[in-house]
Amino acid sequence: MGRVGQFEPKRQPTVSLVPASSFSTGATPAGQDAAPGRAAPGETPYVPAGMPGIPSNSGPSGSGPKVSLQQERAKQEAFLHHQEAQLHREEAQRQQQQEAQRQQEEAERNRRERYEEQQRNPGHSDRPKEQKDAEPQQPPTDWVRYKTPDGQVYYHNERTNHTAWSLPPGATSREPVAAGQQGSQQAKEDEPWADLRKQQEEETRKQQQEWQQWYQQYTQWYSQQGAAGAAGAGAAGAESGKQSKSGGQKQQKGSQSSEQAGSYVPPRGPAPPKLDAGFEDHAVYQIKSSVLKEMESMVNQGLEVAKRKKALRCLQLRWHPDKNPDKLEVANSIFQFIEETKPWFLHDPNAQ
Repeated sequence: MGRVGQFEPKRQPTVSLVPASSFSTGATPAGQDAAPGRAAPGETPYVPAGMPGIPSNSGPSGSGPKVSLQQERAKQEAFLHHQEAQLHREEAQRQQQQEAQRQQEEAERNRRERYEEQQRNPGHSDRPKEQKDAEPQQPPTDWVRYKTPDGQVYYHNERTNHTAWSLPPGATSREPVAAGQQGSQQAKEDEPWADLRKQQEEETRKQQQEWQQWYQQYTQWYSQQGAAGAAGAGAAGAESGKQSKSGGQKQQKGSQSSEQAGSYVPPRGPAPPKLDAGFEDHAVYQIKSSVLKEMESMVNQGLEVAKRKKALRCLQLRWHPDKNPDKLEVANSIFQFIEETKPWFLHDPNAQ
């Protein structure tokens, strides 16, 4: 208070924009007063008339996020359904592929079993009717007719690879051209073995041609050797004939004494082999005959034992199996024949 009689100015009243009752609703911490003009937390402040409203978290404005969340969840469910349907489709395709592969493997196994059954039982093969009807039209024989260089006819069986000078009873033959046509037709019908059969036919034909060529060359060589040997043997025979006339009577008189003295002459050698039906055996027989004629010519000429040994050595080298690997069987047979004939060929009557 001022002094008595001193003038004091009047204070202007303070106007509050917020009613006092609005500050009493909220809880104020103990020992603190709420600031004037500020609302407590959680309260809605008072808005005078004419001022815009204060936005709030409650009310219709909060429905937006809820709608977007439902849409997102619907999209996720639709995506999951799409993935599940895709998995079902892939599983169905995989099962179809497995079934197709199983059927293919089963068909391949059945074909393999039928092929093996046909190989085990060729007479019961289930070939088409057209092929069975065409079989009787094929030549019913495997014998093919050939000729040697000197015109002699022989026959060759392409199935058994057997060669003979005459046909078996009841058998028929065909020409080599027809045999080639039959081989090509049979190769077309039997595709798995067409190449092997063709190769075997080529080798057989080549071997026959080589035999014919070799036999022709040997025949020419033998005729030349025979002509030369005959000329030499004639000259030597004329000389030996004169000597044999002068000593013929002496030899007849002293034949018994010479036998007792031990003038034994070994046999000329084994008997010539009999002519067989095979073409190779016939060729071997011709070679052995020519070798034996060469030996007889040397013995009749009265060649020395040293020269005969040299000639025998040449024959052994010529027909040794190691020197003739392409004709091994023929070389073995002729070499054995030379060894069997050696005692007669190298016999020296003057040594006893």
